[in-house]
Amino acid sequence: DMSVRWISSRSTVVHDSAGRPIKVVGISMDNTARKLVEEELRNSEERFRSIFELTGGALAFIQLDGRWQRVNDSLCELLGYTPQELGALSFQEITHPDDLARNLSMLNQLLAGSINRYVVDKRILCSDGSYRWVRVKTSIQRTLDGSPEYLISVYEDINADKVELQELQGRIKDLEAKLVGSSI
Repeated sequence: DMSVRWISSRSTVVHDSAGRPIKVVGISMDNTARKLVEEELRNSEERFRSIFELTGGALAFIQLDGRWQRVNDSLCELLGYTPQELGALSFQEITHPDDLARNLSMLNQLLAGSINRYVVDKRILCSDGSYRWVRVKTSIQRTLDGSPEYLISVYEDINADKVELQELQGRIKDLEAKLVGSSI
């Protein structure tokens, strides 16, 4: 078998009573299996990083306490934050106060295992101080023993649709008010 092997060796020199080197004692270990696993892990991480960054959606891994663990460029562009700025925040801090209770209720059901994913429409505070409507689809990554490890959330920009809907609802109210006013 002519395959390449990874060997690690350690040795030390043994001296006689006069301090002269008389022999070398050492040990060699075949680390090929460990090196192959490390290489596979590195390749796997590279593939994962590519998928994480190249996915069309804005994507985040979120710690169970709500702090951002890992975010992709699409999410940073959507919200206007750098990865470092998001890393210093939690999703609770930038979720509109009127939308937070419903979001946390869904999260608690997810953590308890009564649901395995949820979708919530909510407003998120952008870095410029404005709020933007997003649809957030969240699932949970569990460890081998089934305990929650972190959240996986995909963010979809629905701001234009929400703004248009609010304008339509406003026009309908105006028209209804005019109809009521004219029928008197």
